[in-house]
Amino acid sequence: MRRVTDKTQLYTGKGDGGRTGLIGKQNVSKGSHRIDILGELDELSASLGLARALTDQTASKQILLAIQRDIYVLMSELAVSGKSTREVKELEEARVAWLESQINWLTSRSKAEKGFTIPGDTLASAALDVSRTIARRVERRVVRELDRGHKVGKVVLSYLNRVSSLLYALELHELNAQAIKPTQAKESTDKKVKK
Repeated sequence: MRRVTDKTQLYTGKGDGGRTGLIGKQNVSKGSHRIDILGELDELSASLGLARALTDQTASKQILLAIQRDIYVLMSELAVSGKSTREVKELEEARVAWLESQINWLTSRSKAEKGFTIPGDTLASAALDVSRTIARRVERRVVRELDRGHKVGKVVLSYLNRVSSLLYALELHELNAQAIKPTQAKESTDKKVKK
C-alpha cells in the first residue's frame, strides 16, 4: 500500500539501513517475519488491483475493491507495535460473513468443474488465480507466525482463508460470464495428441 502525504518527495531514505517503522514508533528489520507478511499483503492488494482492472464484471470490480480495503485494515492491524498508543481498527467477523455471502452468491451463478483446472483461460481469470495463490501464501505465513507464538487478530486467518475461496469463485464467475469452460488439468482422452 502506498501512502500519499502532502509532501512532494516520495522517498525519505530512512529505510536505507534495512530497517523500517511500525505504527507505534517501533523500528524493525525489513527482513522480519511481520514485514514479510505486510509485504505479501501489499502484493495481494496489488494483484487484486490488476484483476480489478482486467475484469469487465461490475460485481467483481466491487468485490475486489472491498477486499482491497479490508486488506488495508489488515495491514494496519498487523503493523501496530506493542509500543503503540494509537487505536487501530481491527477486521471484524462481519467481514468474514460478508465474504461467505459473496461466495454463496457467486457459486449459485457459476458451476464449478469437477477435477483440477489450469489457470489462464482469460487475462482476468488468470489474474484472479494469481491473487488466490498469493492469499494462500499469506495465510501460510500467518500460520507460521502463530506457530512461533505471535498473536494476530482473531479473524485474520478466517478472513484470508475465505478470500482465497472467494477469488476462486470470482474466477469461475469470470469464465461463466464469457461462456468459457475452464481448462482441465487432465487431458481428455478424446483430445489427446499423438506423439
